[in-house]
Amino acid sequence: MCLNWRQAALEYLWNEVTLTLNPKSSGVYLARPPWVKENALSQSITNLVKVLHISVHMPGVVNGAAHKCLTKYLGATKCYPSANRIVVMVNTGKSEPSKNNTIDNVLAFVQLLKSLAPAAKAIQVVCATSPVIRSYYFKEPIGELDEDNFGLFVNSLYGDSTGSKLDLGDAGILNMSTIDFIPQLSWLRLFSSNPLSKSMGLVHKSASTLQYLDIGVTDPSTLLYDAKNDVVVYPKLQHLHMSHCVGNDQNTRLVSSDVVPFPVLRSLKISQSYKYFNEVLFRGNNATLEYLEFTLCMNSQQERNIGHVFENVHTALHHVILLNDDFYNDNPRVTSHDELNRLLNNLVSNAKRFVITSSIWLNYVIVAAQQGHGFQNIRVLETKFEKMSMLNVLSILKALPAVTRLRSGISGMDPSMVHIAADELPDHIVSTYGNMGSNLQVWEMTFFNYRFEDETIDYILLLALVCPNLSRVELIPNAVPDYHKKITEVLESGPYSKYASQLSRVSDIIYE
Repeated sequence: MCLNWRQAALEYLWNEVTLTLNPKSSGVYLARPPWVKENALSQSITNLVKVLHISVHMPGVVNGAAHKCLTKYLGATKCYPSANRIVVMVNTGKSEPSKNNTIDNVLAFVQLLKSLAPAAKAIQVVCATSPVIRSYYFKEPIGELDEDNFGLFVNSLYGDSTGSKLDLGDAGILNMSTIDFIPQLSWLRLFSSNPLSKSMGLVHKSASTLQYLDIGVTDPSTLLYDAKNDVVVYPKLQHLHMSHCVGNDQNTRLVSSDVVPFPVLRSLKISQSYKYFNEVLFRGNNATLEYLEFTLCMNSQQERNIGHVFENVHTALHHVILLNDDFYNDNPRVTSHDELNRLLNNLVSNAKRFVITSSIWLNYVIVAAQQGHGFQNIRVLETKFEKMSMLNVLSILKALPAVTRLRSGISGMDPSMVHIAADELPDHIVSTYGNMGSNLQVWEMTFFNYRFEDETIDYILLLALVCPNLSRVELIPNAVPDYHKKITEVLESGPYSKYASQLSRVSDIIYE
C-alpha cells in the first residue's frame, strides 16, 4: 500500500517538467521541487514525465547556442521516453547579424528537441511576444520578431505531429505565410491590432482539423472566405472565441444563407457587438451549442433587429453570458421592446446558467419572466454590475423560482421600502414574498461594504425568511467582521425575534 501511494505521488509530481535554456550561461534550468537535487533525477523519474515544457530564446536557436545547451544537458540526462506532449515557449526576438546564424542550426535544434521526447506526437508552440511573458520567462526586452526563422522552426518541429496546438498570442504582426500547413492543427490562438490578412491563410488551411480557435479579426467575414473568395467551413470546430475585434459593420460581407460554417460548435465567445448581417454563426449547431458569451448593443439599426439571429432555439444552450457593448451606459436606446423580448426569450429559453453585466438586461429579464416569456429553466443567475437593491433580488426570485444559486451585489433597500418602519420590515417581506416558492440554496453576496453591517444583516435575514431552502451565504470579499455573533444578538430581540426559530440556522450558513 505504501509503495503504491509513493508511486502515485511520484507520478503526480513528475507528470510535467519545465526546462529553461539559457544560452548565455550554456545551462539548462530544470524546474523541480526544492528538496530534489538535480543529480537525483534518475531514469526512473524521467520515465514518469508525460508533458515536457521547454523555454527557449529564438536567437539562441538561430546562432547555435541553444543547441549547445541542450546537447550538454542530454549528455548528463537521458531522454524522456514516456513524454507524449512537448510544449515549447519561444521568445521570438530578432537575431543579431552573425556568421553563426544558419538554417542548419534551427534544423539541428529541432531534431535534438525531438530526440529529447521521441514518443511525443502532440506539439504545442507558445509564441512569447507579450512584454509580460517575456519579462517573466526570459527577462528579455521587446524586439523585432524573426519571421523567417520562427516559421522554419515551427514547420520543422510539427512535422507529422497529431493534436497540434499553436499559440501565437499577439504575434499578428508576424507574416504567417512563413508557416506552412500544420498537420492536425487542432488548437490556434492569434490576436492582433493589425489586419490578419497575412495570417488568415494558416487559419483557412487548418479549418478541417481545428477544434479550438481564439482569434482577433478586423473583418469577421474573413474567417469564412479565403483569399480566393471560396467559402471556408470548420467541420470539427467546437470552441470559437472572436476577440480583439476592431472592425466596423461596413467591412462585414453578407454570408450566403446556405453556408453552415460551424456545424458542431459547442462554445462561442464574441467579445464585441455582433457584426454579421445574418445568423451565420448559429446555423446548424442548434443541438450542439452549449456556451455563449455574447455582446449586445441596441444602438445601431442592425442590432435593433437582431432578434432573427436566434429564431431557431438552441436546445443545448445552457450557459449564457450577456454583455453590454456600452458598459457605462445602463440605458441603451431600445426602439423595439418586443424585438428584445423575443431575442432574450429565444436566447435563454433553455439556459440553466445566465450571467448579465448590465442592470438594463436584468430589468428586461424580470419583466419578460413575469410575462411568461421563458427563463424558467435558469438555475444559476450571476450579475456582474455592482448595485442591486433588495427589491431586485426578491423580484428575481419571484420571477425565476427555479434559481438555486444567485450571485449579486447589493445597494441597499429599494426606495419603495424606505417608508416602511424597520420593525415592520420583516412582516412586510413575509406577507408580500413569503409564498413565492423560491428554491434558492446559495447566495453569493458581492461588492458589499462591510462597514454597513446592519444593512448586510437585514439582507441576509430577510432573504432567509422567504427562502426556506437557503443553506449557504457567501460574503465576497471575505475580509468582514464576524456576523455569526451579531445575527444571534439580532434574533434575541427586535423585529426578527418572532422569527427566531425559523432563522436560527442563519448563523451557521454564512461563509465569510
